[in-house]
Amino acid sequence: MSVYFQCKKYEGTVPISHIREFVGVLSSDKRGVDKGIFITTGAFSSGAYELEKHNTQLELIDGEKLVEMFEKAELGVKRRDVYDPDPSFFKQYTE
Repeated sequence: MSVYFQCKKYEGTVPISHIREFVGVLSSDKRGVDKGIFITTGAFSSGAYELEKHNTQLELIDGEKLVEMFEKAELGVKRRDVYDPDPSFFKQYTE
């Protein structure tokens, strides 16, 4: 099985042009690519997910899904709970 990967470090949304270029590489490779996985620390647009829906070779993994996969595999992550203070509770003590 031949699988291509592309990884992008993004804080925002990956431009759909990057996804289209990747799909173009998948379809033009003469060796026959079975699957292409595009991974980002950011997010994908609805247009990118629409493209994925119509292309069985393509799988998109955004930052949220990537973290879920790491958690499920227990790969390099530890669960922790974070609590934020509730300003409305403490307001009574500052008046």
